[in-house]
Amino acid sequence: MHCFGTGALEMIHCSELRLQKVAMVQNDASETYVAWKLSGFSANRVIGSGTNLDSSRFQFLIADHLDVNAQDAQAYIVGEHGDSSVALCSSISVGGIPLLSFLERQQMAIEKETLENIHKQSVLELACTAW
Repeated sequence: MHCFGTGALEMIHCSELRLQKVAMVQNDASETYVAWKLSGFSANRVIGSGTNLDSSRFQFLIADHLDVNAQDAQAYIVGEHGDSSVALCSSISVGGIPLLSFLERQQMAIEKETLENIHKQSVLELACTAW
């Protein structure tokens, strides 16, 4: 990884900075692994965001579809980034209320295909797992 091999790795090893931890903010767990290996740090000093970014996009798109504030929706993506990720549809909630109960209260419905499309949109819109 060219950018890691030059700027970031040099910054990690710069004695003046004395970095204690490295935080990776991207989807690809492979890059966090490479950062850990190249840094020479112990595993507990290199932190990756995992699927947090995908989950945030999924949460936003669910909220947008339901016409609620994104902060009121809780929705999670697990696994790898991209088309192999898994949307935890059974754990979606709005304002702390499980999705099915929320829909019932609002006299709304949401199709399984709609959730699948929202999941695809959230992880594939910015999908690029190659580096």
